[in-house]
Amino acid sequence: MGTMFLIGIFLGLYLIFNGLVDILFAFLGKHVPNRSWSLLKGVLSTFFGRVILLAPFVFLQGLGWTFFLFVAFSLLLFGGMRVLMKRKDINKRRAADILVGLLMILLGLLMLATPQTSLELLAMMLAAWGGITGVMMIIDRFDLRLNY
Repeated sequence: MGTMFLIGIFLGLYLIFNGLVDILFAFLGKHVPNRSWSLLKGVLSTFFGRVILLAPFVFLQGLGWTFFLFVAFSLLLFGGMRVLMKRKDINKRRAADILVGLLMILLGLLMLATPQTSLELLAMMLAAWGGITGVMMIIDRFDLRLNY
């Protein structure tokens, strides 16, 4: 529960910071391709960041379960499609593709069998992705600033 709350706080702060940077670049950036889109993205990002900060746990619970179900059923669907499409295929990768499809189905079933653990793991993966993306965006912004 504490992890979900902190992820909500960091997601809200990330969206606000990212939105403010986009708004700043919309007004002050020399080589911004489309200022109106940058401004709109910044305003929306800042708005949603503030909404998340008002109730981070409630937001992430609803979003988390929706995302969780989407991922679980996508794994089942795409794994099943991969197995069905490759069963008549004659190539070297047929066995590997069928194995990947079966693993996708197994992962989807495991997610549905242990939803709370799977949801917490997805939340941690999302937080790690957000952190890495944030660092990459900061580096990219400095690179943009130095080159223009």
